[in-house]
Amino acid sequence: MAIVELRNAEVTRIIEGYGVVVTESYKDKNGETRKAYFTVWTKERFDLGESLNVKGILSVRLNSYEKNGRMESNAEASINNPKIQRAELEF
Repeated sequence: MAIVELRNAEVTRIIEGYGVVVTESYKDKNGETRKAYFTVWTKERFDLGESLNVKGILSVRLNSYEKNGRMESNAEASINNPKIQRAELEF
């Protein structure tokens, strides 16, 4: 089991009754800003744009889909059993 901890992750989507999608921004080795997206499964309510600290069990699954006649795939990351705090607070 892998534990993940995100700091200052921004709420970018709300999944009513199930959780939120948060975005973590980071710099890659070339210095470009990249984003990682995580679905956080929780009954707690948060607002779009809110900054959160999240710690929980990481799960990743491969998703395949067809786009413009081609098969595409991506990894979907989820955080289960999360401990969530507003970003101004520390774990």
